[in-house]
Amino acid sequence: MSENSNVLFEKKRDVGILTLNRPERLNALSGGIVEGSLDIIGELSRDRSVRALIITGAGRGFCAGADIKSDGLLKSGESGSGSDSVSLGEAVKGGVNKLIMAICDAPFPVVSAVNGPAAGAGVGIALAPDFLVASESMRLLLTFSRIGMGLDGGTSWFLAHLLGQKRAAAISMLVEPIDAQRAMEWGIAWSVASDENLMAEAISLATRLSEGATLAYAAQKKQLRTALSMTLQEALEHEADVQDVLVRSDDLREGIMAFREGRPGNYTGT
Repeated sequence: MSENSNVLFEKKRDVGILTLNRPERLNALSGGIVEGSLDIIGELSRDRSVRALIITGAGRGFCAGADIKSDGLLKSGESGSGSDSVSLGEAVKGGVNKLIMAICDAPFPVVSAVNGPAAGAGVGIALAPDFLVASESMRLLLTFSRIGMGLDGGTSWFLAHLLGQKRAAAISMLVEPIDAQRAMEWGIAWSVASDENLMAEAISLATRLSEGATLAYAAQKKQLRTALSMTLQEALEHEADVQDVLVRSDDLREGIMAFREGRPGNYTGT
């Protein structure tokens, strides 16, 4: 498994754990974090060596978003015709946007274990997985308004879909934090754990998911993400097409036999 110092990876049976590793900068996004995460998720998606993945942050926070203490953000907005000149939009499209889509498109369940604060695009990375397990000290904070920026990292889409336009506008424009209790009340977090028990809670959930029918999970992830942009008729047709594919799988045959025999299924992802 390819790694760099900004991203760590370990495996516990069928569960992978990807750790953003710039704790001295609250895991602020860097090229190393984005590229390393993309490499790991891409490799796991190809070789199917894990059946569930956890994303978390090293140290006292999950991810502070863009590293605005560096001068790269300001330089990206300067005009220039040199070959090294890259617009901020291009940088976002080639970086964090790819990471968000890699998380969403991963053919296995992904769990974010959000330890402490997540800010800016770090909120997008926290929300992109299928499940969010929050520590009691978690704070989700859209800091874009404080420096005159629009939303990125998928936060406009995730929060509008999760909270509705009005509530998402208040959270983003007023820079109102979402703590663990509010995240549970609003349906953002699946569960809340003490800071000490966060990883145990996330591993328990990911292990449960890893024992399930991962082909069905992959199909359901895509169905749920696209359903809100479909008419009912389109969703019904898509569901029927998905069932037509999965009925030929070993997992579905195993699931039916396990149901008939009153035992847990032994799914292989095929």
